[in-house]
Amino acid sequence: MSSFTGTTSLANDAMRSLAALRTKPPATVAPARPYSLGRLWSPAQGIVFGNGESGLRGCGPRAFSTTTLSTLESSTAAIENTYTLSSKENSAPTQQSDQGIPTHPSSTSSWAASVPDVAGLQTRPSQIEAAEQQETVREEPKPNEGAEVHTPLSFAVPAEVLQKAKDAPQDTPDSFWTHRLYTGPDNAKVKVHYCKSRHTTESVLQKHFLGKPVLGFDIEWKIDATRFSSPKKNVSLIQLACEDRILLSHLALFPKDGMDDLVAPTLKAILEDPNISKCGVAIKADCTRMRKFLGVDTRGIFELSHLHRLIEGSAARNPTLINKKLVSLTSQASEHLSLPIFKGEVRGSDWSEPLSMEQILYAASDAYAGFILYDVLEAKRKALRPTPPRPYHAELGLPIRLASGVELVTADDSLDDSTAALEPRKTSPSAPQDPSLSIPLETDDDSSPPSLAKNSKRPAKKVERPADPRVDAAAAFAVAYRAAHPSTTAAPAALRAYHIWSSHEDLSVAQIAELLRDPPLKIGTVRSYILEALRVEGRGVLGSGAGLRGERGLDIKGREDRVRALLEGVEGDTSGWRWRGLWRIVGGERKTT
Repeated sequence: MSSFTGTTSLANDAMRSLAALRTKPPATVAPARPYSLGRLWSPAQGIVFGNGESGLRGCGPRAFSTTTLSTLESSTAAIENTYTLSSKENSAPTQQSDQGIPTHPSSTSSWAASVPDVAGLQTRPSQIEAAEQQETVREEPKPNEGAEVHTPLSFAVPAEVLQKAKDAPQDTPDSFWTHRLYTGPDNAKVKVHYCKSRHTTESVLQKHFLGKPVLGFDIEWKIDATRFSSPKKNVSLIQLACEDRILLSHLALFPKDGMDDLVAPTLKAILEDPNISKCGVAIKADCTRMRKFLGVDTRGIFELSHLHRLIEGSAARNPTLINKKLVSLTSQASEHLSLPIFKGEVRGSDWSEPLSMEQILYAASDAYAGFILYDVLEAKRKALRPTPPRPYHAELGLPIRLASGVELVTADDSLDDSTAALEPRKTSPSAPQDPSLSIPLETDDDSSPPSLAKNSKRPAKKVERPADPRVDAAAAFAVAYRAAHPSTTAAPAALRAYHIWSSHEDLSVAQIAELLRDPPLKIGTVRSYILEALRVEGRGVLGSGAGLRGERGLDIKGREDRVRALLEGVEGDTSGWRWRGLWRIVGGERKTT
């Protein structure tokens, strides 16, 4: 339309409607109803919606109040003038934008500014823009919104203590990680509860361990225990650790032997609670022992290796590093706790007898390391961006999840009841200990706690004796054998004992025990080491790994009499079953007592 100067038909219709309304008597005037949204057509904007506070709803005469009539009269004139103005603007020549789209010289804002706000029928573009901007601001996520926050523990290693340990000479008592390094509020130390009865175990658990969401967990057993051995031999010691306490429940010393007499009710409740994470390395094997020999179906099993590998792969942006392969406790401690954990011959000691201070330190530190490593690893996981979710509990058998939500399908853990192959032992004969050190220790009897110093007259620092070439040769053999046969489950200590025994027929078992450690190992321990190496690696032994894997293995031929002498010296009922493959090779009568 090129010109539009007269009154529009819309305006004429509106005027005629007003005249008709005036001729009728105002019989009953209905109250004005609010109008949700008024509408007004614009060539540039289409339909413009009002704010909805007032407006026109319906066209009948009864829908208008006196105020509405006067408002409509003034609005009609405004509409008429508006259309006249709009027609003049529309007569301007059409232009094209840079993109070739036809446009008019008049802008949307100029048209909207010329239209009066009739009873709130119009929403200005500035209001629309402000609303859109407000919506954008509201939807924009804040940086790290919803990120997990890590709360530090109250117990920690003082910086000067950690530095002193790092600077200590290698393999000295001060160079290893231990729970004794940690200090809490008011200079408190981690307390160890050594419990020798079910009653004391129950009391300590109720007082100090109930309600703890995360616990370090570990168990120890007699080295020659088999599936036919008693529960006390298969689960001799149970260790639990929270931030300020460590429980050592010595089941082997409990007065009764029944399964119900060994497991405290609160201990069973804690272990079977899926909401309490029990943390450790190769922990599923420990829980299998708990189920088979004590009837405890452990849940909430948290394998630290899964979290370690998740952090390692996520930090390197390399998903191929994320899997369920086990990582030894010593390796994780060296990387995340800045200090190594000593893994000496004490691990293979007799856990069915009253514990020495050396054994107490080893057992307490192992459990506490599980608790501390979980906290350190969780802090590192929460610091990753994007943050991957925590791995599932191991008993669920679910894949490890990445930050993007992708789940890695990996082979399940290759676990055994023994973790000897998992954590190679140092060639140093025994754990170095400083007799001047002590730990807060509570026992459930009046007996004196064990002492680190086996002989009070011995000096604090023993004089290193020259290394025996036979021991060096045995250590080299163990390393070479394990490197050549990575699938072996024979422990380094067993391979070392076997090498000395097989290479030096003139040495008795007692003499080998003296060579391997000062003070000497127990004769029964050395005998078990040698037989264990032959059992799992002896060529031709029924059920041995070597017999199933092929020709490789340790040679028994020509040594039958010596092997038989070892078997006859084994005490207890284990020689008849654990060593049955060896008995088959060497011949002779198996013990069944």
